[in-house]
Amino acid sequence: MTPDNSEKNEDQPISAEPKAETQPAEKAPVETTAPSATKAPEATVSSAKNQTSQAKSQPSQDDPGKTMAIISIVMPFIGLSLVGLILAFIALSKSKKAGFKNVLAKVSIAVNAVVIAIALITITIAIIVSVAAVSALNAPVAASNTFTSGLADNDLAKAYSEVSSSLKAKYPTQAQFDTEYNSSGIGLKFGSITSKNINTENGVTTATIVYDAEVQGQQYVMTVKLVKENGKWLVVSIEPVKK
Repeated sequence: MTPDNSEKNEDQPISAEPKAETQPAEKAPVETTAPSATKAPEATVSSAKNQTSQAKSQPSQDDPGKTMAIISIVMPFIGLSLVGLILAFIALSKSKKAGFKNVLAKVSIAVNAVVIAIALITITIAIIVSVAAVSALNAPVAASNTFTSGLADNDLAKAYSEVSSSLKAKYPTQAQFDTEYNSSGIGLKFGSITSKNINTENGVTTATIVYDAEVQGQQYVMTVKLVKENGKWLVVSIEPVKK
């Protein structure tokens, strides 16, 4: 006997609508995450710091010591090296305070310092030479003064002690010398020295001392020549010339 399924069907409701087909779920579009807005200010701050650093390392204003440095380097060429040296130091100081190196000021300091050093050396050598020349003339002047004062005072023995071998060869004895150089009664007077010098020629050193003099009221120029013999200055001749 076939079971009756009509009763069972009555218990189960019949769906009037067909079942919807199951469709695979669509994937939600992946949203691209925008860059964090908080990172932008950090980049801006970093960039600002770099710009500030560059601004500090590269000063925007002109070098305040440049003009003074140019002036200072010209000074040694017009004989003002000391002024130039002072200006160069001032220019370098101003440039450093403003953040500049000022190479020209450094060069100026070196140039002025070298010129000053050369000048000091030259002056020192000139002074040494002058002092040596004056010292060298002291001995012949002293010998000449002894000789001329002996003639003026008619102390011929004193004068004869200062004559050279060549003059003694001409007047071998004191008496002969006295006869030639006796100044008694002529009013011989020697004044100031007008010039003096030492010369060396062909290995012979000579000195010339020139005096203003007076003989019997007449003005003369007396030139005394001396030679160095055995380390001592002695008179070779005396030549009177009337003014």
